[in-house]
Amino acid sequence: MNLSAGMIQGLGCLVAWISLLVPVWAEAAATPNLLFSLLEKKYGVVERSANPQVERAQQIFARVQDVADRRANRIPQLTVVNQVEQPWAFTLPDGHILLSLGAVQLCYRHVGQNEGDARLAFVLGHELAHLGNNDFWDQEVYHALTKEGAETESNPQKQSKNEKLLDVSPSHGKTEKGVENATLAHGKAEKAVEVSTVAQGKAEKAVDVSTVAQGKAEKAVEVSTIAQGKAEKAVEVSTVAQGKAEKAVDTATVAASLAKEREADELGFLYAGMAGYGVHLLLDQSDDQQHDNFFTLWGESQHAGKKVAGHHPLAREREALLRARLDRLAEGITFFRFAVRLAHFGRCGQAIPLLRHFLQIFPSREVYNNLGACHLQRAQKGMNSMAAAASYWLPIVLDGYSRAEALIAGYPRQIRESESGLSAVMTDSVGEDLQQATEYLQQSAAMDEEYLPSRLNLATAYFYRQQILQARLALQEALRIKPGQADLSGWQGLMAYLDSEEQGLGEAALPHWQRQARKKEAPTSLLFNQAIVLRKLGRDARSWWKRVAARKEPLPPRYARIACAVARLHCLVESKEKEPIWPLPVQPGEDLDAADRQKLFAGWHATHLGWLPDKQKGIAYRRGGDVEVLDVDGYAAMVVLRDGRLGSASSLRNKLGAPLQIRPLAGDREVWNYGRRWAVLVHNGMVMEVWIVHRAE
Repeated sequence: MNLSAGMIQGLGCLVAWISLLVPVWAEAAATPNLLFSLLEKKYGVVERSANPQVERAQQIFARVQDVADRRANRIPQLTVVNQVEQPWAFTLPDGHILLSLGAVQLCYRHVGQNEGDARLAFVLGHELAHLGNNDFWDQEVYHALTKEGAETESNPQKQSKNEKLLDVSPSHGKTEKGVENATLAHGKAEKAVEVSTVAQGKAEKAVDVSTVAQGKAEKAVEVSTIAQGKAEKAVEVSTVAQGKAEKAVDTATVAASLAKEREADELGFLYAGMAGYGVHLLLDQSDDQQHDNFFTLWGESQHAGKKVAGHHPLAREREALLRARLDRLAEGITFFRFAVRLAHFGRCGQAIPLLRHFLQIFPSREVYNNLGACHLQRAQKGMNSMAAAASYWLPIVLDGYSRAEALIAGYPRQIRESESGLSAVMTDSVGEDLQQATEYLQQSAAMDEEYLPSRLNLATAYFYRQQILQARLALQEALRIKPGQADLSGWQGLMAYLDSEEQGLGEAALPHWQRQARKKEAPTSLLFNQAIVLRKLGRDARSWWKRVAARKEPLPPRYARIACAVARLHCLVESKEKEPIWPLPVQPGEDLDAADRQKLFAGWHATHLGWLPDKQKGIAYRRGGDVEVLDVDGYAAMVVLRDGRLGSASSLRNKLGAPLQIRPLAGDREVWNYGRRWAVLVHNGMVMEVWIVHRAE
């Protein structure tokens, strides 16, 4: 009987422990501030003003946060804890990302600033990915920290144990699936306990029978002993089942943790790259024996000798994941490049699907900006041109450079101008394009507070939608970013005039505007809009139109025609279009059947671009880094030369004369148009690429 009572007491404790387990986890999840206060009390917080590396970490965090997914609807906040012996980083449910000072120092150890920035950007991107996916610190360790921390002050003997717990490396552990498996296992254990309890009851009943039937006492005792043995065996079975269940839960937890860590790595690479940091620098530098492999360094420092090390991918796995991401990026950049080229020639119907595809690979500020610019361009084409001579010139800025270029360039592997009429008719399709443009451009602006193109394009989109206040705010942001931007003075003058016109004081805005326009360096946009306003007010504006016509290179064809016509100048005499001076592998517009492709593109790399509008299928062929051909449904739609030996822009001007039009792109790049069919991309005085199309829209 004493043995039976002890068994019952032990089994009761097991059931009680099982029933209390889930509330413990819930309590831990509800008290993130307690852990934060423990760490703050033990180590202290490093303020950004007190440490240059912490200041830099906060700046990097702000940039990475701007591009990160915010599905969790939390406001992320970075806190650096003054713990230098051990590098670690983890995320709390309230949005806090905690980083040890040792982690910051490790990122910059033995490397230059650019590589240190990339390391830290990846670490912070990884934690922001956990926050966005609702993955938080291991709940068992979390509960232990909070429980022991709460008892420390009342029981000093707990202090040493609490300090050890605070030195445990965090891991992003228990998943909902793991908890469900644990609950199932506990259920089986409870069932086993119930079986043993029934068996125990039978044993006790057998003893009672033996007491009543004294003549059969010995036999009853034997029966009792047998029943008791069965009960003990049932308890042993339940114990074994419990052990197997716990082992299964541990295996499932580790597998789930690894999957979530790999996903956080993937997003961490992406976020850091989108924020402008060279994550390709994290790869192993095999030719430099003194160079630390960051993934090995981070893993060894963070998890050396810790039980949770198995919850994180090995260094070679992380490096392989990054290489796969960069391979995909190197292949996908073709979509972005051809989209920019097509958009420049007015073929946004083909450019938009390519940009949307690249958005799935690298959803960055410049991709959103160019999508917005394309929809603005489509909206312009949908407007009528009544009173075209009274149209203001509103800029649309296309960005020809993606931050992805820097990543793949360092990775070893085998429109601005447009038009708007004061009497423009807004059709449904125009309204839809303007709405879509606004949404894309707002997203682009939100991803980088220092990105100028999206602010200028937003101002244009808002102006078309007659949202003048929003346009003015976008321009104020543009002025904050780059006060000396030339075209902004034209915008400012136009907005000042419109403000005065609303109050019947249009004339009052002219003197200041005219003083700006008389300056030698005044942008063509300012001159054009000044001439429009003077004409509208009934003033003689011919002298202004002559100035515009003399500086017509930046003007789109429609605006150049307006300037020349109003100035009564024959400055748009059509001349024979000059031809490119470089040999081409195939002529744009040439039909390409299967035999032609096989012969011409043997050994070339092919990137399938999918379906373009009107069920057209696109393929981009690339020969090394010097020639690209866009094949659209069996004909050469575009040929691109980019071999680095195209010469200087001044040499080209000497040979062919001045370009018919110069269109600035974002990033101090220009596209020089030498006709409707071809143009060159110029950067730092050099011809970087030659674009030749079959036809321009």
